[in-house]
Amino acid sequence: MAILIACLCALVVGCAPVSGGNSSEIKICRQIYKFDDSRACAAKANEAICRDFLSHLLEFERQANAYKADAALPARELVFCARSRIFFDGQKFFSCRNIYDTYLGGAHGHEESTCFNFVFGEGGAVKNLGLFDVFDFSKREGLSALIAGELVGRYKGGLLVDLGAPGASDYILNSIAGFAISRDKVWIFFRKYSVACGACAQAPISLDMQSARKFFIDSAHIEALLR
Repeated sequence: MAILIACLCALVVGCAPVSGGNSSEIKICRQIYKFDDSRACAAKANEAICRDFLSHLLEFERQANAYKADAALPARELVFCARSRIFFDGQKFFSCRNIYDTYLGGAHGHEESTCFNFVFGEGGAVKNLGLFDVFDFSKREGLSALIAGELVGRYKGGLLVDLGAPGASDYILNSIAGFAISRDKVWIFFRKYSVACGACAQAPISLDMQSARKFFIDSAHIEALLR
């Protein structure tokens, strides 16, 4: 997979100017995490991370080539930057966020991300935890209220949603793009513009573990993974 990523990077960077288009240049930078051990579960995790990276890279390539093909658009540097932030790296559990920053013209760039929360089991088994694999769905109202409080505290002037409106509780949870878990916090990221202004990017917030664990399905299991 590492070879495939390198080849695709070369393919995008080496795109020749489109006939009749503009002379924009493409810049790609990549600092994506890769497990370097021989465990079967590590290979499966690498495959998932690589697949996500390639999906974002190819979508950027499509949009960048469309921009370059338009002679009416000014030439500029079109940027794709991918990087990983590690929240927890253990033998039983791994949590990270792959961040994709792109610029294709306009006043601001665009940020998207994918979070991975891998639980490594016996025989090479890997499970990527979803939000309600960790949090108890029956306690979602309380979880949403906790998240809303953090949003108000951090983005009060930039919120785009009325947190007191009917349906706001479900809207907040449905707007979550991903989450990550560190030893003492749960980090939440939202789809851009879903809850806060563009300058807030994906409006990251963090929940203190002592507060978040009240809404876990099995807090003892999460604590064991983080040892």
